[in-house]
Amino acid sequence: MFFHAMTGRGMGMACLLGAAITLAGCGGGGGSTTSTGTGSVVGNDAATGVCTAGILTGFTGTFDDKLVKVRAADNLNEGAIGADGDGGGADGIGIGGSLGQFENVDVEVEFASGERFGPKRVDAEKGMVTVVPCALQAPALVTFKGAAGSGATYFDESLKRKVSFEGKELRTVITSFTQNAGVTSFTEAMVKRVERLASNGGAAAGDGWKDAQRVETGHTEVKALVNQQLPGSLRLDDLRRLPVIVNEQNFTAGSGVLTDTQNGIYGATIAGFVQTGGAAIGTGTDSPALEISRQFSTDAADGRLDRLDDGRPVAENVAAAYTLDSLWSNQTLQSTQSANLAGAGSLTSLVMPLDSTQISMEAGGSQLLALTTTHFSDGTLRYELGGALAQTVCQGRNTVFEFQNVRQKNKLSAFSQDGRTIYTLQLTNDPCAPNFALPANSADIVTAWMDPAGIYVRTTDGRFFFYADQVWYPLSIDGPRHVQILETRGGIGWGISFDGRLYRHPLGSGLRIPDASTGGARTPPGSALLVPLPDPVINIATSDDEREVFALTAAHKVYWIDVRDASGARSLSVQPQVVELPLGEVCSISAGLIAVACDGQSHRTVRAVTDLNAPPALVQTLPGPFGPVTVVTPGISGVSWSAPVPAVTPIWRSTHQFVQAEGTQTSGNSPGVFAVNSPGRLLGIDGSIRALDGTEINVVR
Repeated sequence: MFFHAMTGRGMGMACLLGAAITLAGCGGGGGSTTSTGTGSVVGNDAATGVCTAGILTGFTGTFDDKLVKVRAADNLNEGAIGADGDGGGADGIGIGGSLGQFENVDVEVEFASGERFGPKRVDAEKGMVTVVPCALQAPALVTFKGAAGSGATYFDESLKRKVSFEGKELRTVITSFTQNAGVTSFTEAMVKRVERLASNGGAAAGDGWKDAQRVETGHTEVKALVNQQLPGSLRLDDLRRLPVIVNEQNFTAGSGVLTDTQNGIYGATIAGFVQTGGAAIGTGTDSPALEISRQFSTDAADGRLDRLDDGRPVAENVAAAYTLDSLWSNQTLQSTQSANLAGAGSLTSLVMPLDSTQISMEAGGSQLLALTTTHFSDGTLRYELGGALAQTVCQGRNTVFEFQNVRQKNKLSAFSQDGRTIYTLQLTNDPCAPNFALPANSADIVTAWMDPAGIYVRTTDGRFFFYADQVWYPLSIDGPRHVQILETRGGIGWGISFDGRLYRHPLGSGLRIPDASTGGARTPPGSALLVPLPDPVINIATSDDEREVFALTAAHKVYWIDVRDASGARSLSVQPQVVELPLGEVCSISAGLIAVACDGQSHRTVRAVTDLNAPPALVQTLPGPFGPVTVVTPGISGVSWSAPVPAVTPIWRSTHQFVQAEGTQTSGNSPGVFAVNSPGRLLGIDGSIRALDGTEINVVR
């Protein structure tokens, strides 16, 4: 009776007493053991009280944290999973791999004490196995492998079909036998980080997972990298948890398979991660989930996201599965849509603003026109016209325009999830009926990224284009192949290469004239200029009036890129000066310049200091409500920055703002002083959107 009541890890004494017949199953003697065979039936034997460790195909539990009980049964080669709860079963941990669901994949489990189990194939229903540890102790390394010729597949949420997994593997480390476990792209990143921590500490990388504390450190670091890309409603508390696993049958509208739990949120997040890779890569791979998993886990191995590993780009000669300026918004968008599609409870209505830009055009002290552009995490893009013109001229007419399935917004521009339509404000003769949609004029143009103005575009195959006169012209840029072009200001372009280096390019007005020899436009060979920075650059942005450019590095430092010559004029003939700003540890910057602290507890703003005696910074011709307006923006004497502004609620990101510089001169057909203002916004981890002073902005969806 005593032995009958013993279960799980409490079976240590029973294992010792039954060692004569089940030594291998109890882990005695060390070395490799198997889970099946004569006298070694996995699970707890209710008659003898002997528990035999091992691995079984399938899992009878649900996609949650609750374990099952496994009881050894007479005349069975495997244990009976899901005993009647009378206390006679041993704890069985369900382990499921998810890119989505795996099929024909083999699972191996190795304990730090040397015991090995498997390979055991996952079941067809859930793509899972059950592990019975008995008295064995964590940590344990779990590996999902696709053997050659096995027909191993996974369900790709981006392609919506099964994809080969042969010759591939995915891993996790279990550090506690109190909940079911998942094997995902994020756990693979955790394992690689643990291996790097081990090798950095002088230990063998392959044995790094055997140190539970080292695994905990790796998990904490990678979890932080994952959660930095997600709002609070989608953040994960444990990457090792079993996610809800989706497949061709249940990843459908209204299925409700993604439960309103951490398990369901994890499933939505993994699905969103795969779809993020698919959108960025396009047709460049037939396995988006595997490619973004490879790039992300390699990137995270050194404990930071900079698209590098030991100085080498994680995407050499292949399309970038993500870029660091937009990973957060794309990941949130795709995860939200997955949750809305197949979620239950609050996941069906999960939505938050990803960006909100308000443009106010003023003349003579009166607001003539207001335009608010908001992008929501369910993919909705909303343009709202306001101000005097909308209230009078447009009275009684529709002034709200919405578009669905929009992937990314940047200031006034955005593009669709299929990458074939760009949205931006285009004024017409009727101020109440602006145009917004600009379909691509070529079947092979699939947008992966665009600059804030919606002029320069990078396609999924790595080409660049610019839009002029309703035509997309190919753009050839001197220098290394780029991940993205982030800013083009005052005839200067700034690009970040695959290895995190910042380059300056001459992008003057003449660049927009099609080049006869190339059929597009190009920058002269040898014109790319490297801007030396001590760490890889992960993002750049401008000051609020767009006069100055700043770089954020992987070391979480912000640098001002000063491009003035001795006279104060901007010149392509001088080497830019790099000035580190004392802003503390910064994880996000946006036009403003708005710099958000890594802990989310404060933000700072950086502004250009006007010098009316300096050569002009910019001379632009802008559309005005009564005709073109020439705007002359004065030069600067330097930059200034605010003290940290405490957050009302933890800040996640900030949105773009831009205003006319102090002392700006205008001329044209507009009466009085013409000005454009767009106040910055802060995005809270809780989904709120606030003004820079912390006041909450009511954005209804």
